[in-house]
Amino acid sequence: ITHAVREKFHRMKTVSVPATDLVIAPSSIEGMGVVTQAPRQIEEYIAVAVLNGDRTIYGRYLNHSDDPNAYVGIGPGCELYIIMSRAVPKDTEVTVDYRLIVGGGFNDNVEL
Repeated sequence: ITHAVREKFHRMKTVSVPATDLVIAPSSIEGMGVVTQAPRQIEEYIAVAVLNGDRTIYGRYLNHSDDPNAYVGIGPGCELYIIMSRAVPKDTEVTVDYRLIVGGGFNDNVEL
């Protein structure tokens, strides 16, 4: 990820959007992260990451992994959703592969 892309994302306004059974908690990866408070299933929608051009608190604290357990899907209004790519137990940090987001590797077939 280039410095310019990282800076653009960090300058986005952060908005509050509710999600069920998610918390922002200390991360073993870096700083804070999005953590499940309930088991999650594959292909389960868990939160909005970007809405109306502003990132949500979940988008702000979503950390990168080379072996992610979630991906970002794009909705009909260009909102970005966090969707589980595999089942995980309670108290698991939700991660995505940033390279797919920056490279445009969104799943554009999101049906909620």
